[in-house]
Amino acid sequence: MSEYDIHVDMMPSSARYRSIAVYESNDQTLRDSVIARGNIIETRPLLCTYARHTDGENTFFASLAGHEAPHLIIKSGSDFQLIMLTAEPALTAKVLIRLIREITLRTCESEGGIFAHAAAVASQDKGLLIIGESGAGKTTLSGELSRNASYELIANDRALLTKSGENVSASRWPIYVRVSADQIRHWGLNVQISQLRRYKAAENSGDSRIDNWPANKKIELTPLEYAQFLGAKRRQTTPICALLLPKLRLDASFSIKEESPLSRSSLTDTIRTPIDIEFPVDWLSIRGDDFDSKAQIRDTLTSALLSLPTFSLTACPLKLRQHLGTISVFIEKGLSKRSRQNKEITI
Repeated sequence: MSEYDIHVDMMPSSARYRSIAVYESNDQTLRDSVIARGNIIETRPLLCTYARHTDGENTFFASLAGHEAPHLIIKSGSDFQLIMLTAEPALTAKVLIRLIREITLRTCESEGGIFAHAAAVASQDKGLLIIGESGAGKTTLSGELSRNASYELIANDRALLTKSGENVSASRWPIYVRVSADQIRHWGLNVQISQLRRYKAAENSGDSRIDNWPANKKIELTPLEYAQFLGAKRRQTTPICALLLPKLRLDASFSIKEESPLSRSSLTDTIRTPIDIEFPVDWLSIRGDDFDSKAQIRDTLTSALLSLPTFSLTACPLKLRQHLGTISVFIEKGLSKRSRQNKEITI
């Protein structure tokens, strides 16, 4: 399994997640039988289509012809088998991480968690949930805080949120990190493309030297690779103490301030349960289809998030590093002030 270690590491280390056995075979018979007898399902738009067939306690998912990595998934209760009909480790790793992602997400949702389009970092017992639309700077800010400040990296773009008592916690979810060549150069990361051959570049440049890449060309890194290149520590989960809203623009001046509580509609792009247009189908049938209960869980967790201190940050991403100390101190003072106010109310 050494070829897949970096992908298995992307799976959260929690006892609630199911077992996955991976095999390789050149026997197409079972896959062909499932395709002939199964119903067609689409897991994600334009990404992967399966034929699904249930026989007794087993449900079979056969990738359709034309898939880059022909394979068969067998679900038996809470256990899974992945049978790869190719001997190419790179393709096996791709399919494995997609399966891990789906199991992780739907198990979390089935147990009262929600999916969030957000980054998360933690300093000691204080976690920040970094929210904003695509392009707001979530990955850049979480990377800077975990690389150059005393924060540990939880998630860079997608997180799983759960509620325990009055607290909301964020956990990492295994998804590739897309980093631009310009950001890699700015951070001074020593990324050797030859080390990443079993993972695809987000865009095929035909040039293995990142120094020659256009500024906006991106490469995909696993969370483990990303953390290693950053020199950042990682953490599985953290209680969330505050929301941080970045707006990073090249022409922006630095500003950080505490905001009034957000409106519920402002989290529409952040909260992705029960419906996420990018991951819309519970194709393994783990979560269940009780939309109303999932919506109620979403509303409860949204209310808890809206009660947290909220800070907005505007900055030029190329100058962000010089403001990290100010950011940390400002947030710490804001959290201390909120804590004192809560104690006065309790008394």
